[in-house]
Amino acid sequence: LSSKEIHQLRRLGRSKAVVDFVSLSFMYVFVLEAIKVMSGPLSEITWGVPRNLEEVKKMMLVLLDSLSLSELAETWAPFALIAGLLTVATSDLILHPKLVQ
Repeated sequence: LSSKEIHQLRRLGRSKAVVDFVSLSFMYVFVLEAIKVMSGPLSEITWGVPRNLEEVKKMMLVLLDSLSLSELAETWAPFALIAGLLTVATSDLILHPKLVQ
């Protein structure tokens, strides 16, 4: 490889690393916001290995109830999720073809 090609590869690698960091940051914000919404209902679950089907049903119902989309929509979570997904899609559209060459 020539020095010019090595320089281009390093630049692409740095760009890819920055984009990956940004997308992970958005996903981290999404998880934090989702945990804030679900922390109340999740504290009602006694965590452990379910012993029978009724305990499994109770745990699943509480988990499903905690995923209230209306409460989640009032936070920054949807925006963080969309921004993270758009960052990944942009990386795939712009950087991936250059890396394949």
